[in-house]
Amino acid sequence: MVRTGLLLVLAVFAGLAGDAQIRLRHVLVGAVLVAVLLGLSGLLEDRSEPYGPALGAVLQIGADVADFDDGGDCDGGDCDGGGSVRFAYISPLCGHCRVMLPESGAAAATLPVVLLSVDEPEEVRECLDGQEISLPLVTGPDVCDANSVPGPPYAVVTTGSGVVLSHGGANRPEQLASLDE
Repeated sequence: MVRTGLLLVLAVFAGLAGDAQIRLRHVLVGAVLVAVLLGLSGLLEDRSEPYGPALGAVLQIGADVADFDDGGDCDGGDCDGGGSVRFAYISPLCGHCRVMLPESGAAAATLPVVLLSVDEPEEVRECLDGQEISLPLVTGPDVCDANSVPGPPYAVVTTGSGVVLSHGGANRPEQLASLDE
C-alpha cells in the first residue's frame, strides 16, 4: 500500500508539472523518491517465514505420507520409508501446472508422485482426466498453508516416511529434476 501511495504521489507530481521543462533538480527529486520507494518496499517485505517446509521436518498433508511410499520395505502396510516421494502442488487454474502435469506422470515411473491441491477434488480430477494423468491426489483447504508453500506449481521431495529432503518452485522440468537429485 505504501508503494502504491508513493507511485500515486509521483504520478500526481508528473501531472502537475504539465509542459514545464525538466530540470536537474526534478531528476534528483525523482531519483530520491524512487530510492525511498524501493527502500520502503524492501523494508516492508515479509521475511519472517521462509517459503516451503523446513528441511528435515515431516511434511503435513492431512494424510499419512508413508501410505504413498512404494519404494520402501512394507510389511502389512507398515513402511520403513525406504524410497523418496515427490509431492507436487497443483491447481487446475494454473497454466504452469497443466504444462508440468505430464512431467509428474512421467516421473511416476521412477518414484512415487502424489498431487496436492487446495481446489475441489472433482475439479482437479477433471483436469487430470483431460490429460490422462492417473496419480494419487490429496486435496484440502490447508495443504499449502500447513507447509508454508507459496502456491502451485511447487514440489516437495520426502523420504518415504515424510521427512522433507528438498523443495522448490516447479514450473520447468529442470527445476523438478534438481529437486529429485
